[in-house]
Parts: sequence; structure tokens; C-alpha cells
Amino acid sequence: MKKIIKQHSLAKSMLLHVLPGIFLLPIYLLFLPIVQEAGYPNFMALYLAALVGGVPIQLCILLFVAKKQTNTYKISAILSFKNKLTIKEYIIYVPILLLVSGVLVSLSAPIDQFLFDTVFSFMKTKFNFTDIHLLGESHSILVITAIIGILTNGLLAPFVEELYFRGYLLPRISRFGKIAVILNVAGFSLYHLFSPWQFFSRLFGIIPWVWVVWQKQSIRLGMFVHMTINTLSSISLIVMAS
Repeated sequence: MKKIIKQHSLAKSMLLHVLPGIFLLPIYLLFLPIVQEAGYPNFMALYLAALVGGVPIQLCILLFVAKKQTNTYKISAILSFKNKLTIKEYIIYVPILLLVSGVLVSLSAPIDQFLFDTVFSFMKTKFNFTDIHLLGESHSILVITAIIGILTNGLLAPFVEELYFRGYLLPRISRFGKIAVILNVAGFSLYHLFSPWQFFSRLFGIIPWVWVVWQKQSIRLGMFVHMTINTLSSISLIVMAS
């Protein structure tokens, strides 16, 4: 028998999508002058904010809901999309989704730049993530930033985000059918309050693999793709710096 999942109102769902970002943003701003003073790039403040703000608030919400609904703290009990895929399916889907996502993000880059230069130009001072080239002058800072970036942005954050956004939130707007995928990705894009100019590149780049997650009912696939994309992104930034 198929499990019936109580649905969220659209307003509640969007609030829950954005809420972790509301916690993350001020923590980022708090860490920013500290990491800059220490000679680290702005990305380091973002990694630390995710570690002490973004990830914990998502886990707290999941634990709260689990306790309320099951009287236990077993997060898996409130998650959906737990199907397991075969190795063959991973071999087929992951490279294709990485390629499609990369192409769509690249095609959307001019939109990002236009929005950054116009609508969100006031954010350039505190939210400039192109200062990574400064790392080239310090090997130790380069190594530390690489390690923290891969562990937080590459592994921990996307793992928890897939639990929260795809395993918990997406099934609770399933009444919208396929439109739920677009709503979920839009909410996930809005959650990144520290870089709103990238809304469209995230929207276009993420929809393909969330669509497959929806079709295959597997957050494991979402985790693998998300973690791979973020890890490659972190590594590429370090390579450019060196």
C-alpha cells in the first residue's frame, strides 16, 4: 500500500524552503570580516556558515518533525524517495545529468552576470566569491580552504540538503504533480540568499536531476549528483587559484 503523505500548503512549503537560508545569511555576514582578516576568501565564511547554520537548522527541522510524527528522532521515518538504484543506473544517469546540468549552468551564466551587475550590484562588496585567486599567494590557506570546502560544500551540505529538500519537502507538494519539481527547485534556489543572482542558473541546472530523482523516487541519486557537482566546483576553484 502506497504511503499517504500529508501535504504542505504552498506558503508553508516555500517558507520551509527558504528558512535555512534565513539562518545561514546572517551567520555568513558574521564570519565574513573574521575570515577576511585572517586572509581567507569569502568562500570560507560561506563554508563555515553552512557548517554551523545551514546544515544544523535543516537537521533540527527534520528531527523536530520526526519526533512530532513518530515520537522518535529517526529522520528516515519521515523521508520519501528511498528507492535504491542499480549500479548500471548510476553509471548511465550520473554522467548524463552532470553533463546536462553543466551545459545549462554555462548557458545561464550571462543571465547571472547581468543580474549581478545590475539588480544585485549592491551585494558585490560582501558577496563577491571571485576572490579565490588570492589563495595563490599562500599554500597553507589554499590547502585549508580546499579541505573545508570539499568536506562542507562538497559532501556534508549537499547530503543534508537532499535529505531536507528532496526527501522531506518535495514529497509534501506532490499533489502538484510534475510541477512540484519546478516548485521545489525554485524554492531551493531562493534558499541561496547569499547569491540570488544565480537563481536562474540553479533553476535550469538542477531541474534535470531533480526530475530524475522524482521519476526514480531516489534521493540517493540526488545526493550522488549534488555531491559530485559541488565537489567538482570546489576543486575547480582551487585549481584556478593555484
